[in-house]
Amino acid sequence: MNDKGKIDIGGYQLHYHCMGEGSPTVVMEAGGGSPLDQWSLVQPQVAQFTRVFTYDRAGLGKSDEAPTPRTIQQMVIELHTLLENAGIERPYVLVGSSFGGFIVRLFASRYTQEVAAIILVDAGHEDYVTRQMALLLPEEKQAFLVQWQQLVATLPPSVQLEMRAYNNEDRAELFAVNRLPELPLVVITHGISDSSLFTGVPTHKIEASEKLWLELQNELVNLVPNGTHIIAEQSRHNIPQDQPELVIDAIRRAVEAARNQDKSCP
Repeated sequence: MNDKGKIDIGGYQLHYHCMGEGSPTVVMEAGGGSPLDQWSLVQPQVAQFTRVFTYDRAGLGKSDEAPTPRTIQQMVIELHTLLENAGIERPYVLVGSSFGGFIVRLFASRYTQEVAAIILVDAGHEDYVTRQMALLLPEEKQAFLVQWQQLVATLPPSVQLEMRAYNNEDRAELFAVNRLPELPLVVITHGISDSSLFTGVPTHKIEASEKLWLELQNELVNLVPNGTHIIAEQSRHNIPQDQPELVIDAIRRAVEAARNQDKSCP
């Protein structure tokens, strides 16, 4: 199978690309403001052993802009509707990069019976900004916020909306989901310091920010019993492009585990 196109999800259309055959289906969420091309080095390889589905969120890539507010909760609804309307069979192995990790986590908490495994690729954490601010001096905090706002202002309008989607309501829901369903969970974390991940953070605080990022990644691992943590030693934040083979291997293991579990069920 190599199917691509646009599907209506309620008055607007999302662009998708589905490749491969087999179950479970791997569904991949790109990082904030990123189109499905982020998975260009991963998707074709995964398609060799199972079905794999990528898409552009509303307002990104080839997808239509949405009339609905850009919140993570809304993005979860849109993804579920898209999968339903595209006829994509369950269960899903969910893979979320950076901002996409928020969507994956809320999807798994809302549609638990449809999910076989979760892979978080240098995923964001809802407490990052608060704990990052705690590392800064008062004058550094203001500079941090100003630089972040300046960065967002330079982005295309659709990307700005997505980067601002992480609102207090979404943050509260993510905190409420402080445990994930007891599904296989793999967390992959960058191993090369990446200053671009810490926009606005003073240079002398980058090391502390990296340490904080690792602490938060460990917290994500502990969202389920026996979660697995992998360090991408040769990657910065964009692991699907820097070290795609590591992501592919994690997906392969999750798919095989799901298939073995399915065979063991009466």
